Amino acid sequence: MIRTIAILGSFLFLACQEKPAAENIKPEDIKTISLLYISNKSDNFDIYKNTTDGQQEKRLTLSPGFDWYPQYNAKRNCIFYNSQDSLGVFRVNAMSTDGSDVPVKTDGLPGFDVSLNSDWIAYTRKSRGASNIVIAPLGKLKDSIRISNGSAYNGRPKWTASGDKLAYVSDRDGSNEIYLYDRASGQTSRLTQNDGREKYLSWNPDGSKLAFTMSTGSSLNDIYIYNLNNSQITQLTDSSVNEAEISWSPDGKYMAYHTKRLQADDIYTLEITTGIIRKVTDSKSYHGEPMWMIGN
Repeated sequence: MIRTIAILGSFLFLACQEKPAAENIKPEDIKTISLLYISNKSDNFDIYKNTTDGQQEKRLTLSPGFDWYPQYNAKRNCIFYNSQDSLGVFRVNAMSTDGSDVPVKTDGLPGFDVSLNSDWIAYTRKSRGASNIVIAPLGKLKDSIRISNGSAYNGRPKWTASGDKLAYVSDRDGSNEIYLYDRASGQTSRLTQNDGREKYLSWNPDGSKLAFTMSTGSSLNDIYIYNLNNSQITQLTDSSVNEAEISWSPDGKYMAYHTKRLQADDIYTLEITTGIIRKVTDSKSYHGEPMWMIGN
């Protein structure tokens, strides 16, 4: 059931348009991509960006609290991220691609996800042990629509680049499965039905394929791809490490992910056509939650 809800006292103002990007970026037009991720190289978690070869790392946030889950929005050419200050106050912040603060104000939007090329956002609301997903146009939270309704867990929302579809994980039928919400029709369909446990999601550039991690019979996640054109699932990785926090590059060539090897938490990229794996970060501290950005 779809329900429009009003959120009193909650709004999101954004002035992140200094270098407006094209609304619908085509993969073949992308010349340069960078990786965003979190690291605790300092005394707390901050957000960094780096080239895909790991040679030009730059620290973007310097707050006394904790910053995590960076997301790039190409339409406004800025980065959103979660932040918790030293007093434990949570909010969604924004910054330009060089790390400069951008005016943004929220009362906290947990589970926040923004599409790459549009103004559509998604977030979660918890009530009486349930977690449900709400969508809204950026800056217009009064127009929010709750797309899940029930006593189950619904979370980890992930938009297509165009913001026309939203995938998420739900245990409404007893186990973690992936569901798909179509914004045009307002309809929700179930994509997976298996004995595995789906967790992290990421779309390819044109929204025809959804990558997801799944553990089957163990605690280790491998990466799989669901093809929306034929409903077929293929396994992308089969390794002895846990691949998590996946992110499909906006040019469609790479999958970035976090994993632990030799007791070190680092970011790796997998070149999808060749299977070549490259290590991006330096293993001297924790690195996680990779997200892609267009440009340097």
